[in-house]
Amino acid sequence: MSQSIDYIFYGIQAQKDWSDWFIPIMSAVPAFIALWFTYRQNSLTKKHNRLMVKPHLDDLTHEDIHGFQYKYSIVNNGVGPAIIADVKVTIDGAVIDSKKDLPDIVRVLFPDIADEQFGHHSIAVGSYLSPGKDISVLTINCASKAILLEVKNGIRDRARLVINYESVYGDKLVFRSHPSEN
Repeated sequence: MSQSIDYIFYGIQAQKDWSDWFIPIMSAVPAFIALWFTYRQNSLTKKHNRLMVKPHLDDLTHEDIHGFQYKYSIVNNGVGPAIIADVKVTIDGAVIDSKKDLPDIVRVLFPDIADEQFGHHSIAVGSYLSPGKDISVLTINCASKAILLEVKNGIRDRARLVINYESVYGDKLVFRSHPSEN
C-alpha cells in the first residue's frame, strides 16, 4: 500500500509592522504599573510597621513641695518597647564609671546625703521599657523647700543622662536628659 499526500500547507510569514508589537507592549504596561504599585505599597507598609513600634523616651521631674520630695523618672511615650542598649551618666562633664551604682553617683552629687534619704531604680542594659511605663530613677527626700531646690538645681546643672536604646526593629535612638547638648 502506498502513501499519498492529500494536502500541503505552506506558511508564509506576514510582513512585520508596528501592530505586531503593539499588543504585547500594551499588555506589559499594566503589568509593570501593577508591579510598581505593589512595590510602593510594600515599602509604605514597612515604614508604617516601623512607626507602630517606635519607642520614645522622655524624662519626668516631680517636685513635691509639701512633702519635700524630688523624683526623676524616665517614661516611654512611644508605641513600642524601648530596648536599653547603653546608659551613661556624666557629672560636671566627667563620665562616671559604668560599674558604679546609682547610690555612688548620688553621693558624688550630694556628699552629705544619708542612705535613708533617697531611693533609686537602676536602668538595666538589655531590659525593655514598655510603652506607657516609667522607671523612677531617683527619689530624694529633702528636709525643707530650700534643700529641695538645691537638689533640683544640683541635678539639673551638674548631672547628664544619656540612654542609647532600640526599637524591636533595631532602629537606634538616643535619649538625652539635656537635648540641646550633644
